[in-house]
Amino acid sequence: MTISFRVLGPLEIRQGASTVPLPAVKPRVLMAYLLAHANRTVPIDDLVGEIWASSPPPSATANVRTYVAGLRRSIRRDSPSLQILAKPGAYRLTVTGGEYLLDIDKFRNLVRLGRTEMAAGSPHGALEFLDRALELWRGPAFEGVSDGPVLGAYASHLEEERAQAMEEAFEARLALGRYAEVVPALRRHIRAEPLRERPYALLMTALYRCGDAAGALDVFGSARQALTSHLGIEPGPQLAELHRAVLERNPALEPVFVPESGAVGTPFLTPPAIPEFRGRSAEIALGFGVLTATSRSTPAILAVSGMAGVGKTALAVTLAHRVRAHYSDGQLYADLHGDDREPTAPAQVIRHFLDLLEVPSERVPEGLAERAGLLRSRLAGRRVLVLLDNVADESQMRALLPGSADCAVLVTSRRRLSALDGADFLDLTCPAEPQAMAMFAGFLGREPATVERAAAREIVRMCGSLPLALRIAAARPRRPLPQTASLLRDEAQRLGRLRVGDLAVRPRFASGYAALQPADRRVLRLVSLLSTPDVTVPVAAAMTGDGTGPVTTSLENLADVHLLIETVPEDGGPARYRFHELVRIFARERAESEDPHAARVMAAGGGGRKPATATVKGQRSQSS
Repeated sequence: MTISFRVLGPLEIRQGASTVPLPAVKPRVLMAYLLAHANRTVPIDDLVGEIWASSPPPSATANVRTYVAGLRRSIRRDSPSLQILAKPGAYRLTVTGGEYLLDIDKFRNLVRLGRTEMAAGSPHGALEFLDRALELWRGPAFEGVSDGPVLGAYASHLEEERAQAMEEAFEARLALGRYAEVVPALRRHIRAEPLRERPYALLMTALYRCGDAAGALDVFGSARQALTSHLGIEPGPQLAELHRAVLERNPALEPVFVPESGAVGTPFLTPPAIPEFRGRSAEIALGFGVLTATSRSTPAILAVSGMAGVGKTALAVTLAHRVRAHYSDGQLYADLHGDDREPTAPAQVIRHFLDLLEVPSERVPEGLAERAGLLRSRLAGRRVLVLLDNVADESQMRALLPGSADCAVLVTSRRRLSALDGADFLDLTCPAEPQAMAMFAGFLGREPATVERAAAREIVRMCGSLPLALRIAAARPRRPLPQTASLLRDEAQRLGRLRVGDLAVRPRFASGYAALQPADRRVLRLVSLLSTPDVTVPVAAAMTGDGTGPVTTSLENLADVHLLIETVPEDGGPARYRFHELVRIFARERAESEDPHAARVMAAGGGGRKPATATVKGQRSQSS
């Protein structure tokens, strides 16, 4: 279980999602001292001096050992990332691991990344990292445990680091032209830190660029008064030089907007347009409206979901080409291989995008969160469409989302991405028969009126109007349609016939099937053996011998990934679940292979419910 430490505010130890209680003051001071000296050996005498100052009790050393034992019990779960080691007359807290377990380390890393971005001329990127660093602070460092001499000094040092980071964030905002925005925040910062010269200089610059030269001069007067009255010194040379520049209205002080550095071209990574794309006019219109909407405060997100082979990628690619003019700074594309056993890692996708955006490899951080922040900074202020194809689930893509409202995201997935905040959803289904007939004719390269209607209708029905299957069935246009229909009539051979080149229906279903949990696979197989057009939860439960609770979960999971089709009657009756014709054939194939006894029983019983109910239950342990 992950253990993390938070000292940028009240001392807190997190173990997973829980907070480890440290109620007593002295053990808290001990833990804070060890954290401040993480991975260093600390003499017990130093701990005694910090806890009791100049008047330790005779039992101080024994008390320290007791406190250490209590801390070890508090974080008793095994963790290779944390150990409190006993040394001769000393202790050592070892904190290791790839992630930042101390919020101090995370803060410093983010500040370092922000400074790197600023040095490279990217205030967008600098601000992204600096703001995230400052968000880690929950109050004064080591709040409540910093009365001792060493912790007090260390806390003061951390507060200095915090103030520097705040001022660097103000500087980044000024570089982005956000002059009026920083004025009130800088005034508050000066009230808290009246003897720091840098915030006075930043406030003078902001006011001058807002057209308030008199206000800038007043700030210099306030700075001079504070420094002379408290420290007995005049403002330093930088502040004095800025004062002269304001008096002289130096052109160097005029408003300057620093754009994102490393300007790139307009990468267009979307796959080529699909010439044979047919139909879907309503879906195209809906998607076009979502992706080109104006006056939004967040990026547009369109999530297209549907079963394997329904045409999600074709629709998304077509949409991307239709809206190309609206995203003049380019389009980024990635196939996330969500239906594979090992989907593409988000960090790998971000690295690919950053390469395309010409970010030098030495500036790409290792952590996922840091990479995501850098990507957002690179996309800030640009009009870019991000096309994420074949997403496994919401968690795989969240780090890939831009932050700028000028960008948009187009996602395809077999799963309904219902937990994707701020998204519009398009559930792509197989077209109705008239549209499927027109689509099939288009794949044949013919007008609908010239196609043998009876044979075409039979092919469409045997393919369940699935666009991928129709495309494969039309791949040999010289073959007479009645012959194609004849080849597809045998269900046992149908999926094998629906293959041409690298296009095939069965592997698409198989990849989705392999990604299911064993219980969901079993429900899919056994329910496919029924001859009824659809099933309810009680029927499926009787078929599998499982309780209605687990079966409900499995049916809902199967519907979520579009291996079943869920319908809810208008009268409020129970949900019903049905198969797409080709999915049913595939599931029966798997049942015959993995549940042979159940398949034989159902075949002997004609596919009715009663023969299965008593017999298939007994096969539960034999199927997975």
